[in-house]
Amino acid sequence: VEAWERYTQARAEAMRYSYGETTCSAQTWQAAREQARASGDPVTFTGDNENGETVQSLAAPVNLRGLTIGVLGLHRPTAAGAWRPEEITMVRMIADRLALAADNLRLLDETQRSAARERLVGEISDQMQRATDTEALMRITAEELNRVLGGSRTYVRLGTQAELAGGSGHEPQEERS
Repeated sequence: VEAWERYTQARAEAMRYSYGETTCSAQTWQAAREQARASGDPVTFTGDNENGETVQSLAAPVNLRGLTIGVLGLHRPTAAGAWRPEEITMVRMIADRLALAADNLRLLDETQRSAARERLVGEISDQMQRATDTEALMRITAEELNRVLGGSRTYVRLGTQAELAGGSGHEPQEERS
């Protein structure tokens, strides 16, 4: 649950997709979406769209391990009739599968990011292993971290505990290029 929240918070805005034309007003949809989210159950309602036509709508929460991670909404003209119990059940089942599929994609994304990080660490480690002396090791470490992380300056300091305790700890006593 926390992993899903971190995943969505890392994105600039909510993930959404819309297909089709018949819909209810934004205000009506927002109220229904909130009711479905709060109750954890599908909500059916009748509302008017922007053209003043009455539509039948269904808002089903997308629940993942007790957390509502989204809402699945369906709208149709009133002529199509009210949502039948078997349709609501099917939408609920699809919403459950949507939650699992979305979480699987989150896990895949997380795994790919972790693998990319591990690759970078491996590349930097390979470069570091090629160093022939301490000076080259520090230079390679600083250059590679600067390159990978986009830093403007990277600082490496090695020494005894007493040497490391001296000075500001942020800048070298003398710079080497």
